[in-house]
Amino acid sequence: MTSSLPSIFSRRGFSLIEITVSLAIISFALVAILGLFPVAMKNATESQRETRATFIAQSIFADLAAGASPTNTFTATSTNLVSSPRNVNLATNSVTFSIFYSDEGQPQGVNVAPTSMYEGIINIARDAVFTNLSRVEVQVEAPTSAPTNARTRYHFVTLMRNQ
Repeated sequence: MTSSLPSIFSRRGFSLIEITVSLAIISFALVAILGLFPVAMKNATESQRETRATFIAQSIFADLAAGASPTNTFTATSTNLVSSPRNVNLATNSVTFSIFYSDEGQPQGVNVAPTSMYEGIINIARDAVFTNLSRVEVQVEAPTSAPTNARTRYHFVTLMRNQ
């Protein structure tokens, strides 16, 4: 009586060359994938900064809009929690001031705090043609620890009614 063995016992194994080629292909793919991690981390950091800068600019614009009164003077209280509130008149010809923010986007005040990460530079200029409008420009710079020429700048501009 002859018994036949299952076909799995009659197969040959992989050769050393096949294993080496497989490992080379896998290694090449892993090196390429690992090379993308620094780029992904840099893009994630830039995206987080841009999102935080947008949040800061929106809070400044919201303070300006909420603080508008019949006298065209507002107090930006939520952006000046550390220092005394600042009164700004939208109908003036031009005014520029800065507010510093933490890494989480929380206001630190008008003076540079050691934990400041962002600087919001607010420039308010009265429109020459439409006198009832003011051009409000907010430039958010980060990080404040870097020299001025090495900072990343985000620009936001809107028109606001000053009457």
